[in-house]
Amino acid sequence: MDLVVRDVKFVDLLKFVGLLAAVAAVALLIARILFFEVYVTSSESMLPTIGPDDRVLVRTGADPTPGDVVVVTVTASSGPSVDVLKRVIAVGPDRVDFIDGQVLVNGERLDEPYVAEPGMTFPISGNAIRRCDVSAANFCVLAEGTVFLLGDNRQASTDSRIYGPVDRAQVQGVVRWDF
Repeated sequence: MDLVVRDVKFVDLLKFVGLLAAVAAVALLIARILFFEVYVTSSESMLPTIGPDDRVLVRTGADPTPGDVVVVTVTASSGPSVDVLKRVIAVGPDRVDFIDGQVLVNGERLDEPYVAEPGMTFPISGNAIRRCDVSAANFCVLAEGTVFLLGDNRQASTDSRIYGPVDRAQVQGVVRWDF
């Protein structure tokens, strides 16, 4: 029996590479539709981590854990719902304290190298206090199924200190990549 060797032509190689690229593109498109969403940021509330006009790839449906940056839908008191980017500081039933500009979760001071101005975190407002399970001006105990969110640029962030803990159902996804 003779072995037949086919002469692979450059055109055949190009067809194979093109087919491979098309399959990869379709796979990425399906993954993006099913699992990921791209958002463009518009605020300075997450500086220095994520700035205005940055794009972030968000894993939709992911369960947030403390330290994650998430996209969450919040409703302004006098306006429509908006998607915002914030960092998860705690999840229910954690206790969040604000002491001398520092954030403590369950009595432990957070190490926050991502914060724009460390030691400058002001306490929660009256509106936010009403959404806590147990609270006072300098602490909030979260209800089960809620998350406490803060922007990394605390001085320029409207977050859970203003609007209170947020239901996990309002979390659209977890940021996986900033570009």
